[in-house]
Amino acid sequence: MDVEVRDLLLQFFQEVSILNRFRFGGVDAAVKNSFFNTVSDWSLSMTEEQLHRYATVGLTIATTAYRHTPSNVQLAIALYTFFVPIIDDDDILSHDMIRAFPTRLFDGSPQLHPVLVHFVDNLASMRHLFPIYSATAITADTIAFINAEMEIRDGGEVDIRRDISAGYVDYIRLKTGLGEAFAAFIWPRSVYPDTKRYIQTFPHVAKFISFGNDLLSFYKESAAGETENYVSQYAASHGLSEVRALAAITDTLVALDAQIKQILGVGPERDAWESFVVGYIEFHLHTPRYRLAEILPEYCVARPAI
Repeated sequence: MDVEVRDLLLQFFQEVSILNRFRFGGVDAAVKNSFFNTVSDWSLSMTEEQLHRYATVGLTIATTAYRHTPSNVQLAIALYTFFVPIIDDDDILSHDMIRAFPTRLFDGSPQLHPVLVHFVDNLASMRHLFPIYSATAITADTIAFINAEMEIRDGGEVDIRRDISAGYVDYIRLKTGLGEAFAAFIWPRSVYPDTKRYIQTFPHVAKFISFGNDLLSFYKESAAGETENYVSQYAASHGLSEVRALAAITDTLVALDAQIKQILGVGPERDAWESFVVGYIEFHLHTPRYRLAEILPEYCVARPAI
């Protein structure tokens, strides 16, 4: 299957016109310094190893996928993407802490862990950087993500059945994918003040981000023997092999990219989208957890410098 996955990824890169546009040069030093200066003043109840592990995720995606945005926006995105994966780390946050997060956010009660306290502050800061719709969408999508995660944890995975579960598979993936939040990050207010120029892309961008992650992380999941992922569930609900499911998802991503470009036309908003796509893929290529160096060594570096 490794050859098939490699071929599909190269096909994807070719069809969204990014093969000759990769330019990863490591994490931006100024954003990195700002990040660590910020978190050094916090008592997060985390080990140094945990802090650097999640800092690597946040800083790499912020300074690659969003390198077209101002440095203060990249810092806010790096912090957001530092906090989000911690939600899945039982060594840092308990199940009850996460379950209580939405209620405590809505009623103004203190959160149950310092990470969550600072996460709330990060969400609030988005209103200074993005239009009101985008800032609210970031918070709403975050709550939807946590809500879906809690449903999966509390209720367990559902039985995926052919021709019956396809709608649910897409629904729950979009809830857990944070696609709308990461879409909103593409167009900060200071650079792209006219939301009408890009708002119609949001449904397509949200899908592209979620399904793009599924395409780019499938090799790692398959190599680890994981079956509770979108590609496997898509395959089961459509009666396909995983390779054919991956090919169908690739075709969907190419079509979404074309729709987004058509909506945006020519101009800075389109340029921002194209920069994002290149950087989003580079984030996966250069983050060791995705293991893409094993099948695409010519496009990967060993490890981002943090």
